[in-house]
Amino acid sequence: MMNKKGVSAVVATVLIILITIAAVTIIWSAIIPLIQNNIAGTGDCLIVSGQISINEGSSCINKGNNESEGNITIGVHRGPGNFELTAIVAKIITSEGNSYSYTITNVSQLTINGDRAFTLNNSSFGIGLTEFNKTVKINVAPKVKIGAQSKECDPVREALIANCA
Repeated sequence: MMNKKGVSAVVATVLIILITIAAVTIIWSAIIPLIQNNIAGTGDCLIVSGQISINEGSSCINKGNNESEGNITIGVHRGPGNFELTAIVAKIITSEGNSYSYTITNVSQLTINGDRAFTLNNSSFGIGLTEFNKTVKINVAPKVKIGAQSKECDPVREALIANCA
């Protein structure tokens, strides 16, 4: 007669519970840092995006006749929020749906509750005058310092751009 021995039901249940706990621990230790890194600056961007806006009254485009004349003035308003603004990414959108961006780094003069107009020429966006003259919309995306890093937040509402008077 053969000697058959099996694992008792109690031992099998304990082993299954231990394997499950080990698996959850391994997955948890991998997922939590991933979630924390992705959520870290989200709240800051929500606060900032509500504080930066395009001042349509001081924004316009000068569609020039030669390469040195085309420029765009983007009026930006900063609200009362206390955050460290490091740059603003300006994006122009053409009538054909193409978009071109330029990072404005001299934002120190855009003070809390202040307005500032930034004038950029078509070469700032790296495009020729023909394409630049098709510009119809603008938007801006604030860059803020979060910890030791600078993070670009989502752009604020797009604004139609009028010709300068």
